[in-house]
Amino acid sequence: MSGIFLCVLLFCGAFGLMTGRGEALGLEVLAAGEDAVRLGLSLAGAYMVWSGLLSILERAGAVRALSRALGRPVAWLLGREGQDPEVREAVCVNFTANLLGLGNAATPAGLRAMERMAAGARDGRPTAGMCMFLLVNASSLQLVPTTVLSLRAAAGAPNPGDILLPALIGSAASTLCAVALGKLCERLWPA
Repeated sequence: MSGIFLCVLLFCGAFGLMTGRGEALGLEVLAAGEDAVRLGLSLAGAYMVWSGLLSILERAGAVRALSRALGRPVAWLLGREGQDPEVREAVCVNFTANLLGLGNAATPAGLRAMERMAAGARDGRPTAGMCMFLLVNASSLQLVPTTVLSLRAAAGAPNPGDILLPALIGSAASTLCAVALGKLCERLWPA
């Protein structure tokens, strides 16, 4: 991928120089870099707020309480792997971060859950619980799409929150479809 990006960059630079627009190209590259830094800082602020909230919830024991409360649904979703308390807690942290739109914060907990589930897998093959966890993560149910809200705010949208309800409906529909298809495949091809 890096090679493709480098080729596109070199082609654009050569084309700009050949058409006599080298100075304009240089100014645009600098302006784009400035915009990228500004956008990165605005996104960093939103991520700090929500990641801080997630960390506070984790330290206050809310995540552990949530994993106990969600014990049955997680066990139904993941099968026998969902009965392991460590897996359940990591899955709940992952789901909570995804609900808050913090995909990056959800990754370490998701990896922890997958490693724990993989320890019980036979022959290095993924279990039904691992596949279901991957499906739910890929569909990414979100209550607050933090990144999109931040991008809309940074772009100057008059009401960045206009997308909350459509995003919730869309992500809920994709998660329901993912779970239904996962359970169907589990029945058609049992382990």
